[in-house]
Amino acid sequence: MSATEDTSRAEDPTRVEPTSRAEDPTRAEPTSRADGRPHVVVVGDVVLDQDVDGRTERLCPDAPVPVLDVTARRTSPGGAGLTALLVAASGARVTLVAPLADDDGGRTLVAHLGARMDVLALGHAGGTRRKIRIRSAGQSLVRVDDGGPGSPTEVPVHRLREVLGSADVVLVSDYGAGTTRDAVVRRLLAEVARQRPVVWDPHPRGGDPVARAALATPNGAEARGAVADLPDAASLVTEDVLAS
Repeated sequence: MSATEDTSRAEDPTRVEPTSRAEDPTRAEPTSRADGRPHVVVVGDVVLDQDVDGRTERLCPDAPVPVLDVTARRTSPGGAGLTALLVAASGARVTLVAPLADDDGGRTLVAHLGARMDVLALGHAGGTRRKIRIRSAGQSLVRVDDGGPGSPTEVPVHRLREVLGSADVVLVSDYGAGTTRDAVVRRLLAEVARQRPVVWDPHPRGGDPVARAALATPNGAEARGAVADLPDAASLVTEDVLAS
């Protein structure tokens, strides 16, 4: 192999080099049970949830819309971040793998999440994705979504392989931002699925579950969409959902 070929091979960020059986960390036994807790690795898309609560007692004079007098604001992780927090609350040791932006929103997420779990941050396209819910007396008035696309821009291949290989179970929490469509992430998830249970919560805009995923958990609409090309399958899914 020429020096040029060797350099390009080393610099290709999408290339996942094959490993021998002895070196493959997905074949190593999980080490997380040393403290008696299972290790769950959550992979997915994180959102910053912001709830603005208040009361409305009058209309705006220049437009027929209510005026909200704010009484409370709450900020918390959403998407895969909320999933990871719920898993941590069950007593498991958790590592979250997700794109996180280098902005105030991203730092807020790290502050919320880092106290409860390990976080492997991937590069994040654009600003932090936010879902801002505005409510009056518990009734939603409007939701405002903003932020960048949120897809991964940098994936530390060797570190991610190491983290996935240390898991007792991998939970993919897809919120449609692009993490499950990333070529490197998919290859490493497919690699670990041969050795560890991978549970996949899909999203219509996300990637399909990798081969050998132990379980997929679509909702009714996602399940019907997945089998739309199969004769009578969509109606069977509908019947099963209604019967359950």
